[in-house]
Amino acid sequence: MKKLFVLLLMLTVSLTLVGCDLIEDDLLDDPVPVEVDCELNPEHEDCVEEVDCDLNPEHEDCVEEVDCDLNPEHEDCEEPLYCMPGTMEENGVCVDILTQEDCDLDEMVVDNKCVINPDYVAPEFPVLPGPDYVSQGYDEYLGRDIVNEDCSHLENIGEWQPVWCDEFEYEGLPNSSLWAYDVGGHGWGNGELQYYTNGDLDNAYVQDGYLTIEALKESFGGSDYTSARLITKNKGDWTYGKIQIRAKVPGGKGTWPAAWLLPTDWEYGGWPDSGEIDIMEYVGVDPNVVHSTIHTGAYNHSIGTQVGKGMTLNTAETEFHVYEMEWEPNVIRYYVNGYNFYTVTYDPEDSMNVETWEAWPFDKDFHLLLNLAFGGAWGGYAGIDTTLDNMKFEIDYVRVYQKDYAGMDNEAPSSITNLRVLNETNAGSFIAWNPAEDDVMVEYYEVYIDDVFYQNESHNAVTIPFDVQSSEGSTLKVIPVDFAGNKGDAVTIAITAPEPPEVLLSTDRIQAEDYFLMNGVQLESTTDRDGGYNVGYIDNGDYMVYYIEVTEAGQYQFKVRVASQSDGGSFTILQDNVEIGTCDFNATGGWQNWADAYTSVFNLEVGTYTFKIQSNSDGWNINYFDFVKTN
Repeated sequence: MKKLFVLLLMLTVSLTLVGCDLIEDDLLDDPVPVEVDCELNPEHEDCVEEVDCDLNPEHEDCVEEVDCDLNPEHEDCEEPLYCMPGTMEENGVCVDILTQEDCDLDEMVVDNKCVINPDYVAPEFPVLPGPDYVSQGYDEYLGRDIVNEDCSHLENIGEWQPVWCDEFEYEGLPNSSLWAYDVGGHGWGNGELQYYTNGDLDNAYVQDGYLTIEALKESFGGSDYTSARLITKNKGDWTYGKIQIRAKVPGGKGTWPAAWLLPTDWEYGGWPDSGEIDIMEYVGVDPNVVHSTIHTGAYNHSIGTQVGKGMTLNTAETEFHVYEMEWEPNVIRYYVNGYNFYTVTYDPEDSMNVETWEAWPFDKDFHLLLNLAFGGAWGGYAGIDTTLDNMKFEIDYVRVYQKDYAGMDNEAPSSITNLRVLNETNAGSFIAWNPAEDDVMVEYYEVYIDDVFYQNESHNAVTIPFDVQSSEGSTLKVIPVDFAGNKGDAVTIAITAPEPPEVLLSTDRIQAEDYFLMNGVQLESTTDRDGGYNVGYIDNGDYMVYYIEVTEAGQYQFKVRVASQSDGGSFTILQDNVEIGTCDFNATGGWQNWADAYTSVFNLEVGTYTFKIQSNSDGWNINYFDFVKTN
């Protein structure tokens, strides 16, 4: 019994000790983890699945950090774009923030762009009580040094002095010392229906203080209508000026009155290369809208790129209004009754793919035209009214003003700024700058290549052909000059021509399409011998440049394979930009009717040169040319 008690006691102690050990184990071990609810905590580390970088190499956990010291151009290393006040970021560049002043009156700013304002209402214009002009409010200027004696009754308009005028205070034909006539009835390039007569009182007469140009329905010279087209050519020609015409226009389908300017000497070539400035055009088929437009080689209606604007004028047919233009270097401002409704300027940023004169040829003499056409591509585009019998374009006065730019000038211009290469084309490097500032006006810029005078440029841009640049680097220098001859300080920029192309050999036939530079031409398939392509669509001023090695000195001429539909062709050959020969040839009777033409003879030394074929006429093709020794 005692033995049994001892055993029970030992068992009790053992259980007690075991129980303590169990409690101690519970206190020392980690607590059992609680399972995370991933629906409630999807970002918890136990819930995020590991990314498979082979399947997702672009994932942020898989992309290695870029070493910007080794890869400074990497997108992750680029510094953030900072735009100056008044500008904003757009497509990775800083652009000006537009305001309402940057837009036309009928436009508004939306998303930093000028768009048509559908709620715009054009202002009504006052009806002028008489011939007195309502001034734009220019400051008074007393200088009268360039006033024409016949116009001395007219006051200055600000700095504009009267230099030419016709108040029509006489009777009969227009004053022959001021006006001449364009005569003919061949459609005038627009399919017009009238014949313009020469000094016929039925079509152009001055009476009761007005000039009237009248279109009549009558057969003459193969046309069904007659009218008149007055011009001031060689009687009034101007470079820059302020021109006013106070007039009332006729209405009716088919009428097309205009006051406009054409070049006097056509120094840049035929229409539209030398330019056209339309002060006012009106077509009766589109009543109550007057139009002001410019046409140039790059911007004209024949290719749908003309630059202009129309304005509502509800009393154009019933009341006299003053149509006016101010034309100064690189800007033309249009007015009606003293209200400036449109301004157009030369901007190299908008025209970097063409020569400066192709965009803006308005630095030469122009003369004024007043005419009343009938029908034609615009006047008759919606038909004509054959019952019209009172088609009169009435003019109260014509006045021309100019500024005495030289006489007003007292200071030299500032230097230009931001001289830069804007573009490189087949024609060469297109280089622009911000205009210099002057107390009056800068007339032009002297341009030098490696300190050798290149040309005077009236625009704030110039195209420098590659063949006058050095492939080792050249220096372009620009000096502004005002109308008084004062010069600003020179500014320079380094330019480099591209490396010359593969050299052609004078002993081989030179295919016309193997030029390395060109301007204006196009390629087309040829039916001439050897097949391939010919160079076509050649106009006056276009050119092709070839890099050719002359292997033997001597006397040469080019035998040139040419074609021309009807007018023949003319071109000049220049060796390293120096004229060495010319060629004139007759029409061949078709664009693919080929014939050989020979240039004048010239001397060549052994060496590698650029040879430029520069066109002096429109309308011819070239397929190839050969060097022919004449001694």
